[in-house]
Amino acid sequence: MTHHFSKRTLNCSVLLTCLALAGCLGESNNAFQMNGRTNPNESQGANEFVDATGLQCALTDPNLLIGEGQDSPSINLTSTPNNNTQPSVGLNSGACSNNTAFTMGTGIVDITGPAAGSVMMGYESPTHATLGLHTRQFSRAYVIGSPCNGKRVVYVVNDLGMIFHAVRQGVLNQVAADTELAAFYDEQNIMLNATHTHAGPGGYAHFAAFNLFRLGHDEEVYNFIVDGIVEAIRRAHANLQANPEPGRLLVNNGELLNANVNRSAIAYDQNPQEERNQYLNQRGESQNVNKEMALLKLRRGDGTPIGQINWFGVHPTTTGNTNPLISADNKGWASLAFEKLMGTRYEAPSGEDTFVAAFAQTDEGDSSPNIFFKDKPFEERGGSTDELKAVEINGSKQLARALTLYRDANQLVKGGVNFAQFHVKMDEVEITDPVVLNSLRHPESLNDAVKKTCTAAMGVSFGAGAEDGPGPTVEGASCNDRTDPGRLTRDLAALAAGKLPPEVLATAVLCNVSALPFDAVPVGVDLACHAEKPVLFVLGAPLNLSNDVLPFQLFTIGNVAVLGLPWEITTMAGRRIRQTVLEVLEPQGIDQVIISGLSNDFVNYLTTREEYSIQQYEGASTQFGPWTLAAVQQESRRLAMSMTTLSQPPAGPPRTVTSNPIPRPPYIPFDQAPGAAFGDVLAQPAPTVAAGNTVTAQFQSAHPRNMKTRGLALVEVERMNAQGEWETFTHDRSAELIFRWQPFEATPYLSPVPLAGFVSTALAEWKIPANTPAGKYRIKHRGVAVPAGSPEAFEGVSEAFDVTATGATCSDGRML
Repeated sequence: MTHHFSKRTLNCSVLLTCLALAGCLGESNNAFQMNGRTNPNESQGANEFVDATGLQCALTDPNLLIGEGQDSPSINLTSTPNNNTQPSVGLNSGACSNNTAFTMGTGIVDITGPAAGSVMMGYESPTHATLGLHTRQFSRAYVIGSPCNGKRVVYVVNDLGMIFHAVRQGVLNQVAADTELAAFYDEQNIMLNATHTHAGPGGYAHFAAFNLFRLGHDEEVYNFIVDGIVEAIRRAHANLQANPEPGRLLVNNGELLNANVNRSAIAYDQNPQEERNQYLNQRGESQNVNKEMALLKLRRGDGTPIGQINWFGVHPTTTGNTNPLISADNKGWASLAFEKLMGTRYEAPSGEDTFVAAFAQTDEGDSSPNIFFKDKPFEERGGSTDELKAVEINGSKQLARALTLYRDANQLVKGGVNFAQFHVKMDEVEITDPVVLNSLRHPESLNDAVKKTCTAAMGVSFGAGAEDGPGPTVEGASCNDRTDPGRLTRDLAALAAGKLPPEVLATAVLCNVSALPFDAVPVGVDLACHAEKPVLFVLGAPLNLSNDVLPFQLFTIGNVAVLGLPWEITTMAGRRIRQTVLEVLEPQGIDQVIISGLSNDFVNYLTTREEYSIQQYEGASTQFGPWTLAAVQQESRRLAMSMTTLSQPPAGPPRTVTSNPIPRPPYIPFDQAPGAAFGDVLAQPAPTVAAGNTVTAQFQSAHPRNMKTRGLALVEVERMNAQGEWETFTHDRSAELIFRWQPFEATPYLSPVPLAGFVSTALAEWKIPANTPAGKYRIKHRGVAVPAGSPEAFEGVSEAFDVTATGATCSDGRML
C-alpha cells in the first residue's frame, strides 16, 4: 500500500498522536493477509519507538509536502512479493522449508575521517575539501544467520562515497587475521555497501583513477575506514553471539513519492516504448525512476527491535561541490533520525543490543534528490536554497516512508540463508547465454554480431557531469553524430558557455584516435568496441588506473535475494537485472530481488545499450562499453544458477593485488595559538536564547587532522541536570550541531601542509530544536594541538547560557 502524504496529514496530527499512544498504529491493513506469511502479532511497530511523539512529528513533517503532486503512484510495483510457495527442492527446501527463525546481530561504528584537510570523494574537484562537520559517517553492520542450515551473512552499509577494492581487500585481510571472525566470515559472505555520499574524505582507493583529484592515496583516511568497518562487523558478531536465540525478520515494500527524479530522462527515453509502457504511474505517465523502498526489519524472539535496513535508489548529492562540511547527506540524516527515535546507544558495550538503522543504496544511477533541478537548476534544487536544509528535506521523506514500512511490517521472511560470490574479468566478457541474448531489445542499428566488453575507458561526456550538477565538457558527444550539422551550432553555444571540448573537435579526434599518425592508444588496446563513445581517457590495461576484476555477490535471506554489484545502475538497467535474476530464483522460493549497488568495489555507471548509445554522462561513464549490462545480466544469472545447486561457483580470476598507490603528500602539523591557549573561548554564546534559534561559540583551535580518537566529539552541547552536574545533551554526530574549522591563513585547499605559524579557530553552531527543554547549557570543544613535537590534547568550555522553552511539541516548532 502506498502512503501518499497530503495537506490533510497535518490536520489529523493530533488524532494520530492519540492513536499512537493508545497503541493503535500497530494495526496494519496489509494487502497480503492471505498468503501464509502474515503474522498479525508481529505488527507492533508503533510500540517499539522510544520517542512516540517524535514519531508523529516525523510522520507529519511539513517537509513531506514539498514537491507534493510531482509524482503519482505506479500502476504496478516492480517487486510485489508473491505467495512464496515453498519448493520441495533447492534453496528454501528441507530443514529450511517454512523456516522463520533467524539469529541476528547489529553493530555501529564511527568511520568519520579527518574533519579538515581532505579532498572529498564524489565530485571530481580538487578544491572540494573538508573544513568541518555537518554529520558524522558511520559503518552499520548486520549479521543474519539461519539455524536451519548453519549459514550466516554479513551486510555492512557505510556512509561513504564508494567501496573501493582497496577497502574490501583491507577488511577481508583483517577478518582473516582475526581467529574469532575468520571461523564464520570471509569474502563469500561479507557484502559492503556504500550509501554514496559525496561529502566525505577521499583518497582511500588504491587505483589511481579515484585518487587523482584527491592528491594521492590518504593512508590515514583509508585505515580509519577499514578499521571502523571491521570493528562494526566485530560488534555485530559479538551481538549475535551474546543473543543466540532466534528472532524474526519481516519485510515490507512501498513507494516513496516526490523524493527522486530521473536526471537523465533523455537517455531513459531511448529504451523501447514497449518496455517503458510496463512502468507507468496512475496518471499514465512514464515512471522513469524507481520509486520503491524495500525494508527488512530485525526483531528478537521476545519482540525487542534491533535494526532495520531499507533500500531506496537516490543519489546523496543534496550537498553540492562547494559544501565544506563532512556530511552523510540525505541517507545518513535519515539513519540518525531513525536511530534517535529508537534510542540508539552509539557507545553501547560490545554484545549489548542497540538499534541500528541503515538507509542502503540500490539502483540510483540516474536518480537525483534535486527534484526541482530543471526549473531551478542553481537554487532550491532539493527544495531549499540552503543545501543543509535540502538534506533535511530529502532525508525526512526517506525517514517517514521507512517509519511507516517498519511500523506496518508483518510479512515474515521465510526460508534459509545462503550466499555465493565470484570474480569476473569485466573487460573480457563475451555474451553467449541464449537467455540473455534473446532478452535484448535494442534496435538493429545498435547491434553487433559478437557482443563483448571492452578495455575500460571513459567518454567525453564523463567530464560534463550529471544534468543536475554539470561539469566543464558537454553531454551527448557521440561518434554516431559526426555528420549532424547541428553539432556546430551546439559547439558555438557550448564555447559561449565555457564548455570544452566542443563536439566537432571531440568526435573528429577521439572517435578516430586509433587512426592517428602517432601512438595515441596503448599497445594492444582496441577502442573501436566502445562504439558511440568518443574515448576521453583509458582506464584499463596496460595503464590499470581502475579495477577490471570485479566481485559479483548474491545473498538469499529466506525469500529475499540481495545482489551486490559494484556499479551505479540506472533505473531500466536495474529493472532488467532484477528480472533476469528473479526468473532463476523464483522457483527456489525467492519472490524479491534487491540490487545492492555500489557494493564491494566501484567502477562508475551501468546503463542499458539504448541509453549508452546517446552518450549522456552515465553512458560515457559506463567503463566497459556498450555491452556491459548484457555482460552483468549474464554473469548475475550464472551466479544465481550456481546458487540453486547449493554449491559454490568457480571463483573466477583472483582478487587483484594492488601495488602501493601514489601517496598523498604528508601532513606536517605546526599549530600555533598566539596570545591565547588552545581551547580558549574567543567568542561566548549569548547568555539567553530561545529554543528554535541558533547559538554559537568560537574557540582557539588546532588542525582537526591531529584528532585520532574514534567517535569522540569535536564539539558537543552539555546540559546541567537536576543534581547540578553537566551531561552530554547533543553530540556533533547530529545535524543540529555543526563544527566549522576556520584557518586564519589562506592555506590553499590543495596543500596538506599548513603554513609556518599556522593559526586556526573552531566555530560551534547549535541550531536549537524548538522543542528543547528549558535549562542551563554550555558548549564544549576538544581537540589535539601539535605546536612542535608531541601532541597536546585540549578542551574548551563556553560560559553557561539559558535556553528558554517554547512549548513546541516538534523540533521545527509545531504543536501536535
